[in-house]
Amino acid sequence: MLPLAVREIAVYLDRVKLVVEQLLRMVGKFSVEALKLLKRILETDLEIYALLRQVQERLPRGPPEAIQDCIHLQDALGRT
Repeated sequence: MLPLAVREIAVYLDRVKLVVEQLLRMVGKFSVEALKLLKRILETDLEIYALLRQVQERLPRGPPEAIQDCIHLQDALGRT
């Protein structure tokens, strides 16, 4: 029969082994979940970029046709 200290160490090591196995399962699952999330974020970013490009393409390229189309900037003293 093994001495008590050796049996306690063996039980302790079995517990550590179980904890490490659980952590590895969690990390593996987290990695898959994180990759899925990052993929979705990238897809969303690309969709937003495509929408912004469409908006940019639709903006008029030439000078404004009427004075009402201009943006007038004014400082705090009322100067334009």
